[in-house]
Amino acid sequence: MNIDACYILGAGKGTRMGELGKVIPKVIFPFFEKTLFFAQYKYAKSLGINRIFTNTHHLSEQVTKYIKEENLDVTILFEKDLLGSGGAIHNLKKYNPELKKILILNSDVFLLSETAENIIQYNKSEKNILFAIPFEEKEKYNSIKSDIEGSFLGIVDEYTGYTFSGISIINLELLDYKEGKSNYFGDVVRVDGNTSFVKLHDLEYWDFGTLDLYKENVTKLLQNESKLKSFLSNQRVIEESCLKGSVYQNKKIVIDLENDSIEYEGKKI
Repeated sequence: MNIDACYILGAGKGTRMGELGKVIPKVIFPFFEKTLFFAQYKYAKSLGINRIFTNTHHLSEQVTKYIKEENLDVTILFEKDLLGSGGAIHNLKKYNPELKKILILNSDVFLLSETAENIIQYNKSEKNILFAIPFEEKEKYNSIKSDIEGSFLGIVDEYTGYTFSGISIINLELLDYKEGKSNYFGDVVRVDGNTSFVKLHDLEYWDFGTLDLYKENVTKLLQNESKLKSFLSNQRVIEESCLKGSVYQNKKIVIDLENDSIEYEGKKI
């Protein structure tokens, strides 16, 4: 294993998650029997990564309580002031100088790819690695460019067909520590020849980052077979016995596929 730890970024304010996001941090947003964080935690463990970190800010006490109650082996980095995605990584380096290579995951994005997983588990490169996914121009994502050898050349205005998945491997030894808030691109990943850009095609990509995407993809997961659904079932995140007809229901959540509605603790999401 060439990865020292996994860092699940989770300090956002949840402003894109509707009214529920105001009272529940996105990182522990309900996800069938568990939470988004629990599923990512299990994914990192399935890759053989045993040291798990996360950062907190918005309603941080809820995250701390949840991790303790679930008995998850996670180190929490509390941010009194939001540091941004770059600052969060600098902060990890500050308090854990022994770490070298880390896998960066976002709590609300799942990427399943045999190519990516092989690189995470077996690649020995000392460079940072960005995992890129194809997209259509009408989707309006940021385009990322690489040279013929796969070196990262930056975010560009012209359409390249590839965007950053949000998943990366960062070598902290390449990072010049910076205090306070900073950006991922520019302050962590730079156009300096130290970052490889891996274009993925064998992939499933699931984004739960907005309330609309969350509702849409939760429904899709229940209606269709997929690698993610199989993984979640194996980890007891999805309980097949809770799906009866077009309704998935447990003590807290009711997902009505026919009427396209989700309720959590009696309140419509």
